Amino acid sequence: MAAPESTAPGGLSPSPGPGVTPGNPALDVAAREHERLVDSFRIHILHLERIMDVVEVSVLALFHQHADQDVEVARVLRAYASNKLCLEIEAANKLLKSLKRVPRESGS
Repeated sequence: MAAPESTAPGGLSPSPGPGVTPGNPALDVAAREHERLVDSFRIHILHLERIMDVVEVSVLALFHQHADQDVEVARVLRAYASNKLCLEIEAANKLLKSLKRVPRESGS
């Protein structure tokens, strides 16, 4: 029986991990790229949610001040920033869920 080939200096090759097929590197790369895409998208959604929080706090502060101009600015922020951001976050979350449902091909 032949000894396993080593690609790591001074030892055995690292295991490809659970669900990874060492015989098909194209699938391994595709699976890693898919996970990277999902993670990046999740981070993007978190950034959008933080931006939405800032807009909402600004809107509440402007309404609290009761100045005519401030109330108008608050209405514009709510209509053109907050509401639109909310719709974008909902759409992004739906897309993220569909990305997570993509079936992963196995090498077997």
